[in-house]
Amino acid sequence: MCKTIQLTTHKFFEAQLDRFRDSGFFFDFQCCWRTKCDHAGFEFTIEIAGFYFGIKIYDNRHWNYDTNDWVSYSDEE
Repeated sequence: MCKTIQLTTHKFFEAQLDRFRDSGFFFDFQCCWRTKCDHAGFEFTIEIAGFYFGIKIYDNRHWNYDTNDWVSYSDEE
């Protein structure tokens, strides 16, 4: 199950719940905040015995490494 909600023009909230038969992990936990990259934002995931839960708050834009800013498309301006 995955649910995505648009918060603002470029910000989205996503929650995901899954069951994996053979994930290779009994327990895994990750929490990160990514910046200056495609779909930057906050991510939290936890996996216990094949059950996966994750939430993200991210930006839907792509990062332009040449200009050190978000990619700008002419139809957005």
